Order: sequence, then structure tokens, then C-alpha cells
Amino acid sequence: MDQTTKEAIKKIQSFEVQGATQITHIVLKTLREEGEIQSKKTKVQYLKALKSIGVALELARPTEPLARNAVRFVFHYLEHTAKGKSLAETHQILNKAINLFTKLLKYQEQKIAEAGSKLIRRNMHVFTHCHSSTVEEIILAAFQKKKNFKLFCTETRPLYQGRITARKLLKKKIDVTMVVDSAADFLISRTSGKELMMDLIFLGADVVTSGGSIINKIGSFGIAQVARYEKVPLYVATSLLKTDPETFTNRYVAIEMRDRKEVWPQGPKGLKIINFAFDRVPARFINGIVCEFGVIKPRQVASLVQQYYPWIFQPIK
Repeated sequence: MDQTTKEAIKKIQSFEVQGATQITHIVLKTLREEGEIQSKKTKVQYLKALKSIGVALELARPTEPLARNAVRFVFHYLEHTAKGKSLAETHQILNKAINLFTKLLKYQEQKIAEAGSKLIRRNMHVFTHCHSSTVEEIILAAFQKKKNFKLFCTETRPLYQGRITARKLLKKKIDVTMVVDSAADFLISRTSGKELMMDLIFLGADVVTSGGSIINKIGSFGIAQVARYEKVPLYVATSLLKTDPETFTNRYVAIEMRDRKEVWPQGPKGLKIINFAFDRVPARFINGIVCEFGVIKPRQVASLVQQYYPWIFQPIK
């Protein structure tokens, strides 16, 4: 494995790079750079080396299927387009595949932002959790349409990703209010008072399952549960390219447990800390998934993925 790939994997696994989209971009960038490095070899050596690198990048963060599906798209495209081609032509096809997937992500981002922004009406209180670039684009699209609304977000401990959301949207002159994570359920409830009740909730997703449930930042389950109880509409904003193909055979990635030091760096010896990175939101808590196909019901995920993204079920050969 070349140093380029090792450095990319280190950045992903050390959380220097976070977020499904950002991880996917660094994975594609690494494939492009490695393609250039390996292009001095024979075609057989080139493909063998790239496949090994592709597998390593797939495994860098098992909880992020978007990056894995991006790698599978590239190699699916190579397999069906590069047969009988020269090394130079194969290298060009690799770069074309990477460009196509990058453009697809951008196109989907615009489609999702447009569909999601239509759900936001004037004077709404809109709530979100953690930092999702997809949710961020929805909020910006609604703001650009001159809709007058207020955004509420969590701080998202222990790494405070909610601060990313707050900073970015404040820079765009959006009205943003932050709450501590433990206040989120109360804020959403009627008990917090009429002036603070939420009208709409958006969550992002790290993983979409075949049954329409999602895996997202820890705290999402509680937010979704109280939203259902209080009858506040909750939508998940995500590309269906985040669907984990393993879930079609009832195999689910284990919820990631992270280092106790994230929670309390200088905590007392002997103290056990459970630090879940994610949780799972059942499909029944989700009013709709705002995706590249519009606003769909969770039960529609499986058929759409099988129809439009069959290559995600094909591992690198």
C-alpha cells in the first residue's frame, strides 16, 4: 500500500476527516492520486494495485457506506468500460468514473436541498442535530427563498459538531439558537412552552438501511422518539447512496463505541464510560426521507436502491 493511501486512512480513522461526504471526497481523491502513481506499471499491475487500495479504503470506516459505495461505483464502471482498453485509456476511465460520482453527489445535493426547502414554511421553528452538510444545504436553500424561520440546533457532545452547524449558518445571517444535548427532548415537547415548540425536525444520516431506518449521531433516537410522541414531523435528509447493502440480508454494522477520553479526557481511574458514536432511528419514527428522488416514505428505500444502484451489491473482484 502506497503512503498516499496510508495517510488517507489515518486521517479517516483518527477523525481528522469527519462526515460521510467529506470522507467520500478524500477516498475518491486518494483513488485519483493512486491511479496516477500506479499508471507507470502494466495494466494488470495497475488494476491489481488499485483494487487492493480500493478494498483498504472501503474498510477505513465501516460505518460510512457512502464512501464504500463510491469505491464500488468506480470499480463497477472500470470493469464494464475498460475491457480491451490500453493502460492509458483505463487510467482515463478511472478519472472519468471519479468525476461522474463527484458530479452525482453535487447533483443530488441540489435536488435534496430543493425538495427539503419546500417543507420549511414562514415563521417555523426548525430543529436539527449534529452537523449534516445535506441539512445545511436545505436550510440555506429555504433562507435564500426569503422564508422567515428560526433554526435550533444541539451542541452535539462530546465533539461538538453542532458548533459547526451554528457557525456556518450564522455566517449566512440565519437566526440560530443552540441547546445542550440533554435539553433537546424537552425543547421539542409542548412542555417547553408555545414560544419554544418545534414545527419541523431535520436529521442527517450516516447509514440508511433497506427497511428505511437510519443510523445517525448519538441522540437522534431520543429526538425522533419525542418528535413522534409530540407529533412533530421529522424528516431525514440524505442520499440513498448511503444505503448499506449488507442490511438487505439483515446484517447490520455494530454501533461504534469510541474512546472514553472523548467524554472525559482526565477522568478518574476506574470510571467506566459508555461513549456511543451513533444510534438507530426506527423507520416508524420517520415521516419521510428527503433524497434525490424527492420526499419518500422509508418503505420505498429498498425498491429504489435495487432499481437505481444495483452496483452497490457488487464487491470489488
